[in-house]
Amino acid sequence: MPDSQSNLNYRINEFVKAGNSEAAVKILYDAVVSAAKNKDFVRAEVLLEQIYEVDDMALTEIVKSGEIIEQEKSKAINSSHKQIWSSLYDTLNREQANAFYFAMEERLVDTDQTIIKQGQLPDGLLFINKGQAKIVWKDAGTEVLLAKLGPGQVAGHDTFFDISVATTSVIALTPVHFSLLKREKTAAWEKTAPSLSYRLKEYLRRFEMSCDLVKQKGIDRRRHQRFHLEGGAKLQLLNSAGIAIGKPLKSYFSNISKGGVSVEILLPNQKTAETLLGRNIRITFSIGEGKQSVGYEMIGTINGVSELWQNEFSVHVRFDILLPASLMSEFSSLKPFAETVTQSAPSQQQTEES
Repeated sequence: MPDSQSNLNYRINEFVKAGNSEAAVKILYDAVVSAAKNKDFVRAEVLLEQIYEVDDMALTEIVKSGEIIEQEKSKAINSSHKQIWSSLYDTLNREQANAFYFAMEERLVDTDQTIIKQGQLPDGLLFINKGQAKIVWKDAGTEVLLAKLGPGQVAGHDTFFDISVATTSVIALTPVHFSLLKREKTAAWEKTAPSLSYRLKEYLRRFEMSCDLVKQKGIDRRRHQRFHLEGGAKLQLLNSAGIAIGKPLKSYFSNISKGGVSVEILLPNQKTAETLLGRNIRITFSIGEGKQSVGYEMIGTINGVSELWQNEFSVHVRFDILLPASLMSEFSSLKPFAETVTQSAPSQQQTEES
């Protein structure tokens, strides 16, 4: 029977105190092998870290321990799952395949259960293993069926790497078993499985985006024309009572419509960007120059955040009420935003429902 962690630590400490790190490493190595064989990979990786701490030059045991953990992980991957997603696994090496598989959670939902809800941030990226689901678009009591999903298809991919709310809903037609990959799980891949995120992005390109399915049905999600606009604006986060939180954030216009605005802003990292999604916000800006400028203040909700490049993000705000007609007349001389959009920033077109 394997040692308890406390008993194991006691034995390790005794050998370390006696200056016998070789014996301590041997005990830890045997414990790694035992844990890996028993499919307790979390414990195996913790024990491997302990080998580093006891003697970071015990390269033979460190390398062998890592190899054994990866081998046992490969054996533990569900064969039917791997067959369904063979076109993805075929592009991954062993370490990437293991990192991908063990980052996911298995989920089972009943018939008619909503898996992804339109207007909300999905739990993560869904890989459907069994069952059928439908993609639907809802508006003002109308529900439009866009597509059906089955084994070997994904959902949530259009909002996974760009932080935005779902433009459609995914609802189970039958009991559905799927593997769920949460966004935060991919952070560790930079160290454990370099290039895995890139390979996953490339694989997801084969699946249609929800916004494209909406367009194919002749549905216009944007009820108001957008205009390219330059200039600065200030964003003030609000709590549920409408009271300001923290200092205003400086931003710059990207485009504006009667129902919303997109601005560009500098943020420390993607995690900070994620915390903005769904927040109530007050945005203040001016239109015109000098004495002719008029200040405006609008309240809205952040419903999309897309990374443009390192530390620069596009933030999409939906206004609680439409802009006044007096302000919209100021835009008559501006070009429609569609004329200025390039293919390098498609995410700006996918999130604002203004």
